[in-house]
Formats: sequence, structure tokens, C-alpha cells
Amino acid sequence: MRRRVFLALLKYTLVLFISVFVILTVGCSTDDDPVLQTQRGSISGLVLDTNKKAVQGAIITSNRSLYKAETDEMGRYMFTSLDTGHHYLTAERDGYFLGSSVVELGYGQTLYDVNIIVDSLEKMISANVAVKDKNSAVIDVKCHEAMSVTVSYREISNLPTTTEPTPEMSTQHRITLSNLYPGSEYYYSVTGKTADGRSFTTDLTSFKTVYIYDVDGAPDSPENFTISQTFYGPQLSWEYKGIDPIKGFRIYRSENGGSMALLRDEKDVLTSQTTLVDDCVFAGRFYTYNIYAVDYEGNLSEIPAKKSYVPSGDITEDIVWKKAWSPIDVEGDLRIAPRYSLTIEPGTSIRFLSNSDKTSGFKNNMCEFIVEGTLIACGTENEPIKFLSQSSVPQKDDWDGIRFLASEDQVKSQVSNVIMSGADTGIEIYGNNIEVTDYTARYCKTGLSIITASSTLITGLNFEDCDTAIKAESTFYCSLNGITAKNCGTAIELINNRYLTLNNFDIRNCFTLGIRSDDKIDTKIRNGVVHSLENGLSLCGDYCDVQFITIDASNGILLEGANNSIIKNNIIVNLSSSGTGTGIEDMSLNTNSFPYNNIYGFKNATLNCTQSGASIYNTDPLFIGLQGSIYNYHLRDNSGLLNVASNNGQIGAYGTE
Repeated sequence: MRRRVFLALLKYTLVLFISVFVILTVGCSTDDDPVLQTQRGSISGLVLDTNKKAVQGAIITSNRSLYKAETDEMGRYMFTSLDTGHHYLTAERDGYFLGSSVVELGYGQTLYDVNIIVDSLEKMISANVAVKDKNSAVIDVKCHEAMSVTVSYREISNLPTTTEPTPEMSTQHRITLSNLYPGSEYYYSVTGKTADGRSFTTDLTSFKTVYIYDVDGAPDSPENFTISQTFYGPQLSWEYKGIDPIKGFRIYRSENGGSMALLRDEKDVLTSQTTLVDDCVFAGRFYTYNIYAVDYEGNLSEIPAKKSYVPSGDITEDIVWKKAWSPIDVEGDLRIAPRYSLTIEPGTSIRFLSNSDKTSGFKNNMCEFIVEGTLIACGTENEPIKFLSQSSVPQKDDWDGIRFLASEDQVKSQVSNVIMSGADTGIEIYGNNIEVTDYTARYCKTGLSIITASSTLITGLNFEDCDTAIKAESTFYCSLNGITAKNCGTAIELINNRYLTLNNFDIRNCFTLGIRSDDKIDTKIRNGVVHSLENGLSLCGDYCDVQFITIDASNGILLEGANNSIIKNNIIVNLSSSGTGTGIEDMSLNTNSFPYNNIYGFKNATLNCTQSGASIYNTDPLFIGLQGSIYNYHLRDNSGLLNVASNNGQIGAYGTE
């Protein structure tokens, strides 16, 4: 039994020994085995900083080696006995970011010049010119750790000069550069070296010594800054009257209220130049320009010459004008092209150049604002939008006004709570794609003109000191409602319209004529007051229906061929020059009759016509009369005209059909 156990144990031991031997024999490579043999190679090179200076003491590692290499004073390193294949080398050194290089090492290969570039950590060394004079400059240097520093500097046309290294190792240094030339430009860099041999160099920068005739402090600001429109763009013009010699001018520009950006500097705009054309602008955008004088020290004038401007031309984008930009000055023709829009914020003021001869369009001698796209000018009662003249002494035709033209697929324009002044025609409308409400025209030749429009409703119109308040010509089914006019030559002119309605108006102190109607078909004039120093109404067309009007004028109504007109339920008086003039005069000599009218205070109630067909009162209407500075044409409670209209109601402006 024991013998069998012994033999089995011996057999197991022999098998184990033989297995181990075989494994050890097969698992080891031989010099003749090309697959399992490991061949060795080497890599060498330099570690340099971004200024191509050697970096001493950098530690080099490979992802396929347990060993490390270190650079010497020349920045050199070497790896030997490296495996063949892919190596990822890294270089690490205090004061630098990690550098790396990837190489492929072949069979028994030696690679030279595998250089690794490392970047210096930010702010390891920095320098700035603290003080400069005509012949010297002081350089302040800050180091991240203690260093000895040198300054290398040169005038642009000379060889460089390098200062002696500072004897002390410090984090702060002040170095004076002497024997410099006045008004010259110098380039310099600062190199710092640590105790362990690492070096760091600043970027090459420059400074200028003080100009020999320089005056202390900032130069004076440019003066008389103006902008005018030219074919190539806005032209900036200015003057410099300061005593400090300057190198030139620096011009900044902002767009649509954005931040200022440099447009031109003193290298482009020299001392002798006092004009500049900005040929890279877009029509309708809001630009602001700042102009600084720059002396030879680089000092800028403390307060710039500043001006804002909107270039003229075709607006081919959607634009918004903001109240904060007011006043917005326009010095040429503006046109909103079809399919584009201009939106104006409440409270914005727009000023147009008076009598411009640098424009084109319908009127070559005026600034014009033409809308073929869409204008959204919606002010509020407290913050109206104003279109004005730039002139210090405005005239009634300083600029043309706003002209609305029809175009294909046009989006409706909106004008509300707008004040217009100094225009030949404040608003001129061709077509019907516009809504006008709460519009005021002051001191214009014509406040509002409507031509060939159809189905257009215009309400809330106010006119002051205009030659003509409103002109409506060749329109169809238009309505003018809620009109007030005072101190105008002629308040309303209606020419060749069809189915026009004019109602709810109050015309005061007209110098010549309240309303002139020369229309063709079914014009209706209702519920209004006309106060004129000369003539109230002139009816010239084929037909006009005038009812429930109160007229106070030297001559009431003059018919010049309107044979088919209806004139009734009106109060016609002459309060200012009683006993003169005629209430209703028919120039056609057809002896028409116009009943249901109360005519009072004239020399002749009618001329070439009668009032037959109804009771004739022709009595004092008993108006309420003067209330403060406004005359009230409402009837008193005891007036005899409260129930004498054709419908048994009151006649005059405040009666109803």
C-alpha cells in the first residue's frame, strides 16, 4: 500500500516538473525568433518655449517606459532602450503648461530632433511703460516668481540694445531706458530668468517717446463737426484749433444704438485731414460718430466731437427707430422699398434738412420720405411722434413730407399721434393701404393730401397755420372724419372725388375759404363749423350735398356751377362784419331755391337764388357765444332754430339727419 502511494506521488512530481520546464522553455524568446523578440530604439530632442528658448529641468516621460529623462541646460533630452511602436512623450516643468509629442519608433530605430514646445503659464512675466518722457522711459516688470530681468529694446530703424540683468532676484522690477530720441517709436520685450535657469519673455510691444513740442495733457477736441450726404455716403467734416501738435484723428462709430467701434485711427486720418466719407453704411440705419484728436503721446481729447446721422437711400430691411436716438436727422431722400418696414417708437423726433439740393426723387430740391413698403408710426397722446424741419427758422416747405405710394402685396401703414411741421405736404397718400388717426400738421403748405385713394377712412385730423389743411382729389368712397383746422388759408379742397363723405369738422379763423368742393358724384358734407374771414363754402362741381353746417363768414356759400347741389338745414351767419356780403349766391343764374336754411347778418340773404319751399326764419340763432377764447356755436335753449330743420330737429352743425 505504501509502495503504491509512493509511486503515485513520484509520478505526479515528475509530471509537474516536466510541465514547468516546457512552459519556461516555450515562453522565453530567442535571438532567432522574429515575433517574440523585443528590439530597442532611442529618441532625443529639445524642449523649447514658444520663444524657441531652451527649457532646462523639464521631465520627459513616455507612456511605454518606466524611465524618465530630464533636459540639460541646453534643453536637450535622450531616451534609450525604448520598445518599438507608438510613443506618447510629455514634457513637464514648473511655470509651463504640459507639452507633448507623438512618435512612431521603428525596429532598432534612433529618432533625432523630436522637439517639444511648452507654453509659459499666463502672467509669469509682464511689463508696461509706467512713465515716458522725451528722452527716457520707465518699464515696470512683474514676475510670477523671483527672477532677474533684462529689457531688449530698439528704435524701429536701429539695432536692438539689451540692458544688464538686474542683480537681484525679485518679483517686481523698475528699469529706466535712457538716451532715447524724442517722438520716436521703440519696440521692447522683457526676459526674466529664475534661479534654476528657466526663462520667460514677454511679447514684443511698443511705445513712443514724448514729441519734442508736446503740450502736457490731452489735446483739445475737434470742433464744428457736421455730417452731410454725398453720393458715396455721409461725409464727416470737422476742424481742429488746439495748440497741442497732434498725430491725427481717431473716429468711432456705433450702429443702431450699439457699442462704439473703431472706424478709422490716426494712421489713416492724419492731422491735415478734416473730412471723411463713410462709404460703408446702410440707408435708414442710425449711426453715431465720435471724433477724437490724438497727440503724439497717444492721448485722446477728453470730450469727442459727437453727432448722429441716418444715411439716405433705399431702406431694404426691417428697421426700428428708437425714442432714445432723438432727434434723428435725415439729410436726403429716404425710401422704404416694397416688402420692408420702418417702425418708429412713440416719442421719437425726426428732423429733415431744409432745402437740400443733394437729393433726387419727385422734388430735387427737397428731402423726401417715400413709403412703398410699410411705415408704422404710432405715437401716444403723451408721446407723439414728430416729423420736423432742421431749420432754426422753419418755412412751410423746408422738406417735402411723407409720400405713400401703392405697391404689390403692401402691408398697411399706420400713422397715429403724429405731429408734422415745415413740410410742403405733410402726408400725401396715393392708394388706400394706410390708416391715419390723430394726425396734426402745423405750419405746412398742405397738411394732408389724398389722391386716387379708395375706401380710405381718415379720422382725428388737426391742422394749424397751413396754407391748405386737406386736399382730396380723384378718390372713391373715402371718408374724412373728426377734423379741426385753424389759422389756415383754405381749410379743405375737394376735387373730382366720387362718393366722398366729410363730417364732424371744426374750422376756425380761415383767411380765405373754409371748404371748396369741385366734385362729381355724391359728395356729402355734414355736421361741421366753418369760421372764415372771407368765404365759407365754394361749390363748383356737378353735385354736393351740404347739410347741418354752421357757417360764420363774410360770404356764406357761393355756387359756381353746382346746379344739382342740396343745401339745407344749415345756419349761415356773418357775425364779424354784419350787414355785408351774401348768405347764398348762385353764379349759375338758374334761380335755384334752398329752403330750410337760416341766414343772418348779411347784406343779402340770397343772390340769384331763393329760400322758397319752407318757412323762412333768418333770425339771430342765439349761439351760446364766447367761452374763454373759443366761440361756442351750440344753440341756446331759447333759440328759435331747435326744431325748424326738414326733419323737425335743430339745424346747424349739431343737428342730426
